[in-house]
Order: sequence, then C-alpha cells, then structure tokens
Amino acid sequence: MSRNVDKANSVLVRFQELEAEKSGGYKDYSRFKRPTSITSIKDSQEAQQWRRQVIQDINSKLTRMHDPSLNEIQLRELNDELNNLFSEKSRWERHIRNALKGPDFTRDKTFKFTGTMLKGRRYFGRALELSEVQELAKADSERRTKLQSTRQRQHALQSKIKTWEKTLGPDYYGFLPNEGKNFKLPLSINRETVVDLLTSDPEEESALSQYEEEWTLNYRSDLGGQDVIKKPEITIPSFDYVPDQKEMERWLVERRKMQLQKQLGL
Repeated sequence: MSRNVDKANSVLVRFQELEAEKSGGYKDYSRFKRPTSITSIKDSQEAQQWRRQVIQDINSKLTRMHDPSLNEIQLRELNDELNNLFSEKSRWERHIRNALKGPDFTRDKTFKFTGTMLKGRRYFGRALELSEVQELAKADSERRTKLQSTRQRQHALQSKIKTWEKTLGPDYYGFLPNEGKNFKLPLSINRETVVDLLTSDPEEESALSQYEEEWTLNYRSDLGGQDVIKKPEITIPSFDYVPDQKEMERWLVERRKMQLQKQLGL
C-alpha cells in the first residue's frame, strides 16, 4: 500500500481536485504556494483564503516561539518571520478591502494577539527574553514614566492655577481692603469692564502705587533730579469706545503683516 503522500500527489487525486474546482469551486489551498504578488489576485474569496493561510502560519510560529529548546539565533529568525507574516496579513487585508471591495478585516477582533510593540517591531514569546529586547523594553518604560510624570506636573499646575483664580483677592493686585469690597477679577475682559476700570476714581491710592511713587522719588533724588518735590499728576482719560477682542486681533494681524512687508521690501 502506498503512503498518504503518494496518494495525495497521485495523478488521479490531482485530476479530481481540478474537476472539483471547475464544477463546485472547491480548491485545496494548502497544496498550493501562496502568491507573492498580492495584487495579482482578483477574486475576493481567494484572497480571503490566502489570508487564512497567513493566519495559520502565524499561529504555528507563535506556538514555536515558546519552545525552550530554541537558541537566541533561532528566536531572532523566528521573530523576524512573524513580523513579515503580520506585514503580509496587513497587505492582504488592505487589498481585500480597497481593491476587491471585500470585508474590512482590520476591525476583526477575533485575532487579537499582536505581540509587544517596541520601536516599531513586534516581539513574541521568548523573544522578549533577549538582551537587546530587554534594553528596548526598559527604555520604553522609562519614556512612559517620564511622559506620565510630565502629564502629572501639567495637571498639578492647572489645578494650582484654578485654585489661585479662586483664592487670590484684591490685595494681591495692590488694592486696599476698602477698594476691593466690590472688586472682582474678570475672567474674560470685555469693553464695559475696561471702561469701568479706566474711568473709576478710587478714594485713595493703593498701597502698591504709593510704594512705587515713593521709590521713584528716592531714585530721582539719588540721581539729582529737579522735580523731586513735585508729585506727578496722573490723569485717567475717559474712553467713549473700546475695541473688542476680535477688532484687536484684526488690528494685530494687519500690523504684523505691515511689519513683514516692510522687512521683505514688498
């Protein structure tokens, strides 16, 4: 009696397979070599069959990656083969979706295991025990920790800013207690608020302005100024119209445009 391989390769079996493919569309893809040119396949069902073959190869090699008898060279080669198979799987899926208008396998969650991604490459099984892979994993862990700490510092700073906005009173900005009774720091400055702040007449000077004026007089005295005794008069103009934020933005854009044109000689 002949062996099973001889039976499978016999002329009669091959003839029966060709007849089954012509009549019923059956084809034993395991007996054929997977095409290297993916774009040459014009049938969606055939492309899906070749994709299944790639997944079978991936599963078998993933099982081998846990073999304790493999040395480092074999692990590296097997890991490279798995990366190539995952790349081929992605090409088949793009070809089926885009060119053949077939199903979108990129959203298929049945095949979830994709390995550990480090520096754009996947590592599987015992390949994670390799020295160079452990160095990559350590560097990636440090990078994630640093990024996380940066995000935590930014979050803490934002929390402090919100606390300052709520807790800092008028005295922080140089107003006396009687000046700050009805004072509220506006979060968004509008034209009414600007007019009120500029045209208001405080009953007495703030501590901050008084401190600045005293030191200004002292510095002028040290420099030999002539107007030491004369106190400067401060006049707050009244504004009939204050531009809003959009008008100021347009004015700034036009001003910057004129400066650039002047620098470029346009």
